[in-house]
Amino acid sequence: MPRRSQARVVARKATKRPVAAALPSRSAEVVLDLEVEGDRAELVLTNFGDAVATDVRVTFSRALIGLGGSVDLGRLPIFEKLGVLAPGRSLRIFWDAASALFADERASPFVATLTWCERSRPRQHAEYHHDPGIYRQLPTCHDAPRTK
Repeated sequence: MPRRSQARVVARKATKRPVAAALPSRSAEVVLDLEVEGDRAELVLTNFGDAVATDVRVTFSRALIGLGGSVDLGRLPIFEKLGVLAPGRSLRIFWDAASALFADERASPFVATLTWCERSRPRQHAEYHHDPGIYRQLPTCHDAPRTK
């Protein structure tokens, strides 16, 4: 009769080895928003991520004429060659008085295309679609005249 092989089971005491804690993935999240408050229309470029964004560039699908028709915001150096945008940092760029912006075709929709670099990642890309015309009919609150 053939002999059965006997597997020898050796109980090992479990040892606690330090588990490498998974470090959260750090990345930049660069956003271009349009804010209209009171009579001010502003473009707000923000890094909502937790990593530094470098070589930030913003291109627009159309000219964004501002400051009473005197400046194309898309040609400002801040949008063409921003070197660094730190985490949590915001840049506010005045576009125009909202009343002037809404008085003509400058309130038509546009797309902002953003690209940026991060350490150890390929170039990042995001598109944001904006329609300034949606702000045209926002209710506003005018302060009542103050009495002494």
